Amino acid sequence: MDRLKPCPFCGEKNAVVIRINYTHAVRFNVRCRQCSCMMNRRFVSEEEAANTWNRRVGDTDGKERTE
Repeated sequence: MDRLKPCPFCGEKNAVVIRINYTHAVRFNVRCRQCSCMMNRRFVSEEEAANTWNRRVGDTDGKERTE
């Protein structure tokens, strides 16, 4: 997994991938340790959560959002 970018709201560099245990599934998200901001979505893998957290407006990775 790539290193997490700083929080887009407070700039804190200490974001962490968190594991969320449901009864029949495990999901992942990223949370800022400073302001507690999280994405409004849960992900199947740590990598997917980290990649989404690291996405920023204006990134030119050649991929367009489909959601």
